[in-house]
Amino acid sequence: MVVSNTTPLVYLVKIGKLSLLRNVYGFIHVCSPVWQDIVHLYKRGFLGEEDFSSLSQARQEWILLQDPSEKHSIELREKLVRMGLGLGKRIP
Repeated sequence: MVVSNTTPLVYLVKIGKLSLLRNVYGFIHVCSPVWQDIVHLYKRGFLGEEDFSSLSQARQEWILLQDPSEKHSIELREKLVRMGLGLGKRIP
């Protein structure tokens, strides 16, 4: 499973390369706050109509909205701590 935050989505759509994520991963998952950030950026004028439209289309096709349950969040955090990983590091 691939999970993304707001920043890569916004920057990739702005340079016309959002499809890279789909081509490499097929599907990606975002949580509600990520999508809310994107909508907020659009409403505030920081994300243009065309870019927002591209992201909205991608959300209908291959960007999946999925919020973790509290149980899964706790399990993931514990796993990361056991592995010695902090924010910004990836799991092999």
